[in-house]
Amino acid sequence: MSRTIHIKDVTKSYGEENIFYALKNITLSFKSDEITLITGPSGSGKSTLLNIISTLESPASGDVFYDSKRISHLKADELANIRSQKIGFVFQQFHLLPNLTAMENVIVPLLHRKVDFDKQKKALEMLESIGLADKAQSFPSQLSGGQQQRVAIARALVTHPDWILADEPTGNLDSVNGQKIYELLSNIKKDRGCGIIIITHDPSLMEKADRVIELKDGMLRQDLLTGR
Repeated sequence: MSRTIHIKDVTKSYGEENIFYALKNITLSFKSDEITLITGPSGSGKSTLLNIISTLESPASGDVFYDSKRISHLKADELANIRSQKIGFVFQQFHLLPNLTAMENVIVPLLHRKVDFDKQKKALEMLESIGLADKAQSFPSQLSGGQQQRVAIARALVTHPDWILADEPTGNLDSVNGQKIYELLSNIKKDRGCGIIIITHDPSLMEKADRVIELKDGMLRQDLLTGR
């Protein structure tokens, strides 16, 4: 079943006297059967949009809906539950803990959860799924950039989220490893039915995505379905 995130008439502003509008009256819907790229120049509102989609920030006005359920009015602890259950995050800087092995890094989102499965076994399954089972006991310093990003993706997947939100996931990688990471995310969408939303400046990714959204000065400039 395809899942959706819908943001309606969302505006985000900062400051009181000299107000800066990071987003202005944005209305968009996202489907879990699409890989959506969010592009635009620095300062266009990309990260703010991703933060609002992920509930890390609340809009100044407008609403956010997950599968038709309005969530923008919920309390902080309720929003935290939504993030932990429905969203996996991937970042440009990987954010792996240097003193933990690859397996231990993947387990981190499960540490404070009561689950009915073996956490180490689940983490190893995630590493196997991204081709790094043989690196389970390696520390981040022993891994290449591409391998570290794969571990970060395994960590995002371990909770079986509905959505993967990725902020410049190929930004610190060379073109070959960048393409491999995109292909991995594409396979995750196909195999797991997980929606993928990616902030990127990489023009090569725009040729492969299902949809490209372009922002400029906090406003929607283009929303293009590629037909792929």
